[in-house]
Amino acid sequence: HASASLIQRRLAIGYARAARLLDQMEIQGIVGPAEGSAPRKVLKK
Repeated sequence: HASASLIQRRLAIGYARAARLLDQMEIQGIVGPAEGSAPRKVLKK
C-alpha cells in the first residue's frame, strides 16, 4: 500500500509534494485511485 504520509516519511518531504507524487503515480498506473483516507493499492512494483 502507498500513502502520502509514508512517502513523506521515506523521502523527508512535505505533504503537498507527497500527494502530488501519488497523483503522478496514479496517472502512470503505479498506484490505484484514492479510496477515502485508506492507503492506495500498489499496482506495479
